[in-house]
Amino acid sequence: MKRRNGEGSVYQRADGMWCGSAHVGEGEARKRRTVYGRDEATARRKLAELTGPIELRPVLSRAEYMAAAQRIATHTAREWTDKIRSTPKACPYCDVELNTFNDSKDHIIPISRGGSDGIDNVQRTCWECNMAKGDSLDFEYNGPRPRPFRVAPKLRTQYQNLMRFRDGL
Repeated sequence: MKRRNGEGSVYQRADGMWCGSAHVGEGEARKRRTVYGRDEATARRKLAELTGPIELRPVLSRAEYMAAAQRIATHTAREWTDKIRSTPKACPYCDVELNTFNDSKDHIIPISRGGSDGIDNVQRTCWECNMAKGDSLDFEYNGPRPRPFRVAPKLRTQYQNLMRFRDGL
């Protein structure tokens, strides 16, 4: 189980006293508060009283998230090919032209947020926007438009070899 950011921390000082600290409040009124206890359980209890109940969530692997998404819905290779042919050849976020070397499959509602692997939840994006989006639900590209073409790192060597062949080098 992993604690979420902002839920505070509990630690033991050199003198043996236990401390629990967390940020409390919103905006300008947000301040770091510290509670103390003679043992870890006391410090955790006081911290919970200060911040409210701590919700722990399991950390799943990519494969576990994908298996859960595919249980909701999935798509075939044929459906994906048809979608590629029927959609515009530009990234919906940054308008860069998509091709073999910068194309990426993006889940509109990320699978880590409960999205499915169904054909209605996937779209073509450039790999840079897909990586920048991560598991965000409200990603918006704020860079310059139009962006220069960039090759995904794992395909860079293949792209350079193709360009050398094309140029006759």
